[in-house]
Amino acid sequence: MILVVWRFRSQSTENEKITSVDVEDWTPERRFSVVLETATLSEMEIADYCRRMGLFVEQVKEWRAISIQAHEKKLTENIRTDRALRDAKNKLRELEKELKRKDKALAEAAALLILREKFNALWDNSEEDCPLSWSGVKLLLLSARPSPTAHGKVRLVGVSVFLFGHFSAGLMATLSLRTEDPIL
Repeated sequence: MILVVWRFRSQSTENEKITSVDVEDWTPERRFSVVLETATLSEMEIADYCRRMGLFVEQVKEWRAISIQAHEKKLTENIRTDRALRDAKNKLRELEKELKRKDKALAEAAALLILREKFNALWDNSEEDCPLSWSGVKLLLLSARPSPTAHGKVRLVGVSVFLFGHFSAGLMATLSLRTEDPIL
């Protein structure tokens, strides 16, 4: 009876046995499938599996180590690329902020130049042509300084409250140096 069982077992394992004993010809996918199949097996079960497949236990252990190394290498590559991507995104965000800041500064500088041209055109006129005296201009600038009520007056000129305040402060310093002011 035991011979019948042995014969039956040998016939059933022949179907599972690999025809090629030369495992160097195996594809990496086939080796990885062996590693996956033996991952949950104990030492005794791995030895039995290797006998059925025509392998050595050392080969399976080596393939497992190679698989783990490849996985770890891929993880470190992913971490590096994630860091590089995150750094590139941060750099891009910083450059965009700097570009917006410089764009705003350029717009403010252009508005300042336009405002200076308007005021220079006003100062270049003779006293008779100018509808405002120096004192009147001072009063106009003082009344248009940045304050909660000054927004409408500043918007008429087309510049921001900050820029107008900055410009009018410099202009007031220039006007205060002038000694002769016509009276309104």
